[in-house]
Amino acid sequence: VAQDDGRASMPQVVPVGGLTEGAPYAVYFRPDPSTFLIPEAWNGEHAMEAWAAVYVGSAPVTGIDADLETGTRFTGTVTTADSGPLPDVCLSLYANTNDGCFASSYSCAVASGVYSLVTVPGADYYLSVSTRSGPYLDAAYPGTFPTAGAGVDAALDPIVLERGAQVTGIVVDTAGSPMPGVCARLTGGDYWGGYEACSDATGRYTTSAMPAGTWTLEFAN
Repeated sequence: VAQDDGRASMPQVVPVGGLTEGAPYAVYFRPDPSTFLIPEAWNGEHAMEAWAAVYVGSAPVTGIDADLETGTRFTGTVTTADSGPLPDVCLSLYANTNDGCFASSYSCAVASGVYSLVTVPGADYYLSVSTRSGPYLDAAYPGTFPTAGAGVDAALDPIVLERGAQVTGIVVDTAGSPMPGVCARLTGGDYWGGYEACSDATGRYTTSAMPAGTWTLEFAN
């Protein structure tokens, strides 16, 4: 329900149980993008760096409330160069706010490849796409973000993913028996991290897609 000052209120009580006494927890509210409400932590901060921990004890903790603001919603499609829309890929949108922190929104594309993300209006944005697995490379949104205010649905250009290379194989012991749970990790190329895949019950592993380059392959269990 939108208030006069542009903020939105969701009068819902959601108890959470099964927490460890004395442990710190981050409480983050992520409403459905259809509401146009910006995800935020319970202390009203959008950026991870500014989240405030919640410590639980033997008594119920109350007052962990959210007063969510209306934001800009970016909507677009993830597709491929060779097989059309790509579902189940996940996107992370980062907004560089005026205080130098980064607000983030997270969503996954539906069967038609369509996604929606709500964020802080009027910021500098960076949108990344993660396929998590499969033959297509991760990517970043290459276009220019339109200027849009709170409560506005802004359309983005389609994100077209390219096919990459994958490495697959079977891990066995000295007796030739399959070894499940052994992780193959590829490092090198122009990628700062690595690509990892673990073997299944038959010993087989298949990495996610990677760009062309020279890679080092290591195994660990």
